[in-house]
Amino acid sequence: MENEAGGSNVGIVVGREKVLIVDSSLFPVKLSQIKDFVKKVINKPVEFVFVTHYHPDHSFGLDKYDFARILSVETFQTLSSLDDKYLEDIKSRVGKEAATLKLPCLDNSVTFSEEMEVELGKRTVRFHRLGGHTHDSSIAHVEDVGVLFAGDLLISTVHAEVVVDSDMNAWRKALDFMAGLNVSNVVPGHGKVAGKDALSFTRKYLDFVEEVSEALKTKRMVKIPTEFSKLRFPELLLDGLTDRLLAEFK
Repeated sequence: MENEAGGSNVGIVVGREKVLIVDSSLFPVKLSQIKDFVKKVINKPVEFVFVTHYHPDHSFGLDKYDFARILSVETFQTLSSLDDKYLEDIKSRVGKEAATLKLPCLDNSVTFSEEMEVELGKRTVRFHRLGGHTHDSSIAHVEDVGVLFAGDLLISTVHAEVVVDSDMNAWRKALDFMAGLNVSNVVPGHGKVAGKDALSFTRKYLDFVEEVSEALKTKRMVKIPTEFSKLRFPELLLDGLTDRLLAEFK
């Protein structure tokens, strides 16, 4: 179910013995509610929470829970470096629920450099760090059912947030890698679940983003292609590109 406000998606992967959650959302209380849902409906323990990248709406739900946290080394290092100033900046953007925000708890973390896998009982989940959207962007692949949790590397129904540390070439390579996997359903970090064709759609979108970026530098107008005109929350793209341009002038 797509979050009407464009919030981040959370995935639940169920094995015969264990459960893994993909991304923790922004708020610890939401992750707690998801854990309660799993306990009530699935009646299996949440053993792992995998974080696709360091952005707060995917990682700040990590509170002092007893599950293992699976993160790339880069994600762990970046989250470990965040301070109270960063937290206060995030709080200033959130609104009335800001008081419940805190820096993520990284106790019981399991890190990987490039890839790793976990067994949930008759189900294997493989993790790959690919970079692109952010330097630490990672994915989770559940091969036996052809499901891929792509985080913010995939565009589906909402605009991408192209941030200061986005690497467009690495992003394209990540899309090529994902296209080579056994996948029938791809879960984006935001927006609706899509088919594998969303990977090629995202590739075209990255080309469009670079065209817009160049146009902003030269004050040239760019026509938005019809296939992108229906994407929601265009401010995500504009804010991200503005931050990238400002960083170039510093």
